[in-house]
Amino acid sequence: MKSYVFPGNIEERILRIAGESFPYMRTALFSEIVKDSERMLLELIHCPGGRVIFYTASGTGAMDAVVTNYVSLKKKAFIIAGGSFGYRWKSLCEYYQVQNEVFEVPFARDIDYAQLENAVAASRPDVFLCQHHETSTGQLFDLKKISAICRKHNVSLVVDAISSFLSDDLDM
Repeated sequence: MKSYVFPGNIEERILRIAGESFPYMRTALFSEIVKDSERMLLELIHCPGGRVIFYTASGTGAMDAVVTNYVSLKKKAFIIAGGSFGYRWKSLCEYYQVQNEVFEVPFARDIDYAQLENAVAASRPDVFLCQHHETSTGQLFDLKKISAICRKHNVSLVVDAISSFLSDDLDM
């Protein structure tokens, strides 16, 4: 008996690809694949001259790496908590003993951006942590408004865009 995965049968040529060995990470071919992937990703997010860090981890693994290696070097983080993933930023900051302030957004609602700007001005954080799309509620936050607030108040912006990447506009 054969087992098939939705949406249907997998073509034989695709199945054969899965049976091939993949390039070893210390070869020129692997380096070429990584560089090409970086070029494509930067093109997709309109970020010429940028850099990509590839993680072989879950989204939480990437968030943890950001808090451990970047946010922990800052004095204070400001977190948008509009669902479970916003609160995950808070949990990570608390685990790594990073001072943080949470701006709570009602379930499945957009941010009150005027209220947000007032809170950022009063808090004076070094780094701002948010989701582009809060997966747990389905809410998409306006990154143009958030980034304008961060620029105005000289705050570094870190965005988790895992669930919005390639489905919603993201222009770096």
